[in-house]
Amino acid sequence: HDPHPDHKMVYSILMDVCHDIDYKGEIYMFDVWNVLNLRRISKPMLYVDISDTFKAKLEALGCFRSQWSSMLVLLWNVYSSAIVHGVTHGTRFAERFYKAK
Repeated sequence: HDPHPDHKMVYSILMDVCHDIDYKGEIYMFDVWNVLNLRRISKPMLYVDISDTFKAKLEALGCFRSQWSSMLVLLWNVYSSAIVHGVTHGTRFAERFYKAK
């Protein structure tokens, strides 16, 4: 699980809404890096080509003051993950999502 309180809250709200509306479809979680990611390896994954929007993603990350102190590590992970997932799925950049429900 993701230790960041904002990420936990968004997940909780989303799951509550899906429960309230009796949503029956699949739900995928954004892959937020942390040391506990190894627990997600066994979950089904979805890869999405983000080549056309990768620059906008980087610009958006720069807007979060909470990320500035760790931006160097964060950017390294964002780039390397997007490149590796892209190469393995035939695109320039790709994003990984984990099935939550």
